Amino acid sequence: MKNSTISNISYSIVVVQSTSVNTHAYTFDQLFNNKIEDGCDWEFVYALNMITEDILKLSKGDSLYFKSNRDEESKGIIVRIS
Repeated sequence: MKNSTISNISYSIVVVQSTSVNTHAYTFDQLFNNKIEDGCDWEFVYALNMITEDILKLSKGDSLYFKSNRDEESKGIIVRIS
């Protein structure tokens, strides 16, 4: 049985790599119950999965900086929006 409280969590994610800046909207399920075959295999998703516990501690409106690419110098921020 799926926990509806966790399923209702959503995030806004900003990823900066070199001169490229991308913004993504993801739900909890898309980030942590993702399916690579469905196209949810972005590098930042793997990086976020490495810090799952920190992300789960975020309250609505809280943010967290992270390294968006495990292999190079990169920056990201994740904000819990609901």
